[in-house]
Amino acid sequence: MTDRTKLAIEVRDSVTIALVKATEPAIAEIGQQLAWLAAALRSSPSDHRMAYSTPSVTLSTGNTPNFSFSFQLKEIEPTHPSVQTNGSCWRPLFRNPVIVEGYPILARAHGEKGLEIPLDMMAGLSQASRVTNFGGGLVIKGFSTMFCPTKRIKNSVLWHYLFSHDGKRMSYLSADMLCGGRARIHEVDIGCLEQSRNFLGWASSVEVHIGTKGAKYDEIDWAGSNFASAGVALDEFSISAGKIIMGQASFTKGTQNIPIHLSGTRLYLDQIRHAHNIKVVIYDVRDRRGWLVDGTSALLHLTRTQLSSSPYSESEFFNLDDFRYANPKDGASGAKKALLDPRNRKLILLQDTKTSIVRKTSKEGVSEILREETTRWTYEDLVQETYHILEQIEDRQANSPSMGLGFMAREKLLGFGFMDIVNGQNILPTRVAKLNKSGWGWVDFIRRIKPALQALETCSRGKRSSCCMRVYVRGHPQTVRGLR
Repeated sequence: MTDRTKLAIEVRDSVTIALVKATEPAIAEIGQQLAWLAAALRSSPSDHRMAYSTPSVTLSTGNTPNFSFSFQLKEIEPTHPSVQTNGSCWRPLFRNPVIVEGYPILARAHGEKGLEIPLDMMAGLSQASRVTNFGGGLVIKGFSTMFCPTKRIKNSVLWHYLFSHDGKRMSYLSADMLCGGRARIHEVDIGCLEQSRNFLGWASSVEVHIGTKGAKYDEIDWAGSNFASAGVALDEFSISAGKIIMGQASFTKGTQNIPIHLSGTRLYLDQIRHAHNIKVVIYDVRDRRGWLVDGTSALLHLTRTQLSSSPYSESEFFNLDDFRYANPKDGASGAKKALLDPRNRKLILLQDTKTSIVRKTSKEGVSEILREETTRWTYEDLVQETYHILEQIEDRQANSPSMGLGFMAREKLLGFGFMDIVNGQNILPTRVAKLNKSGWGWVDFIRRIKPALQALETCSRGKRSSCCMRVYVRGHPQTVRGLR
C-alpha cells in the first residue's frame, strides 16, 4: 500500500489467516475492518429471522502478537405482524439479514430511526427503478412494493415501506390508504433526494386507513376546443414517466436475503399479465369509430407509435425492420406475445457511452485506467416506462369519481389523448368527444364495463388515421360497437 503497509490473506480449510506488517494504528484499523467483514458475511441461523453478529478479539501472548476473532450470532425475535414498531418497517425488505453489533454509525442529529440506506439500493432491493410524483407526493413503486416519504428533517428524508404479502400488484392508491403520514411534494421533492440521507422505517405517525377516501385532488383550468370544458367536474391529472434512480449497479443483491414476497416476482412478466386484464377504449376522432381492447394491445400500440417518433426514429442503433409485430391470427393474445417476444425485448433503441478515469493502486504504485460505461435503452425499457404511465392512469381513474362516465352526458365521451401519452407529456389534459345519438349506446356500454383507460384519442383532427387499430376476434377483424 502507499503507506508501506503489507497485507496478505491466506485461507486454510475453514480458517482465514491475515498477515499484516504495518504501524500499530494501521494494524488496528485493518483488524476492525476484517472483523466487521467476517461478521457481516455470516449467515443467520434461521431461514426467516434476522440475527445480530457480534465479533470479539483475543490477543495471544508471545514474541509476535497474534489476534484471533470469534463471532456470536443471536436471533432477533420477530415483531408481531399486527404491531409496527417505530423504525421497523424495513425488516420485510429482507428475509434473514445479519446485523453487525459493536460498530459506530454516522450521527443522527435529529433522532432519525430505522435503516439508513442509499436511495438506489433501497429501490433496487424492491425491484423499483423510478421515483414518481403521484397524487401530490413522491412514490418509489415496484410491482408489489412501494416506498413513501413520510418526513423531511434538514438533510434527512424518512421513508415508509409498503408491500403486498402475496406478491400481487400494489396500487398507487395504497400510498394514501396505507401511509397516512405521507409527505407531500412541497416537503420532499426529487431535487432534495439527491443530497439527502435516506432512512427507511420511520413509522411513528403512520396510520392505516384501509377503506377510507384517498387523496383530494385540485381542479384545473381547461383550454382548447377538444379539451374538457370548465363545466365538467374533472381533476388535475399530472402524469410522470418518473425519474430513473441512478446507481443501481453499485451493489448486487444476494439471493439468500430476498424475502418471500419478492422472490417469485418476475417484474416484466407480471406487468404484462396485469396489463392484459385492463380494458381500454380507443376512439378515432376523425372516423368516429371506437374499439374495446385489452391493455396489452393498447401498450403495444402506444410503444409501436413511439418507435416512429423522436428520438427513436432518429436513433442509429435501432432499425424498425427488426421489430416483430403481433400476428393478427393470434387474436387477443397477439399483442401479449409481441411484448414478451425475447427478440423485441432486447432491441436496443438508444445507447450512450461515458468515459471515466479510475485510479488503481498496486505494488508498482498508482496507475490510471480509462473505463467506458455503456448504458442501453431497450424496447423492454420503453414498454415498462409506458406501462408505468398507464398504471398511474388506471389507479387515478379508479379513485376519481368524476372520471367515471356517470357524471357525463350520454353524448360525450371522455378520455385522454393518444399522442399526449406517446409524446410523454407530464400533464395529460382530459379530452372530450361529442357523439351523435347513434353513439349514445356506446357510452352506456362503457359505463357498465368501466374500462381502466377511457376513450384514448387515436389521431388528430383532419389527419388520416395512421394509428387506428384493427382488432381481431377469433381471427376476424371486428369493431366492438360503432361510435358516431
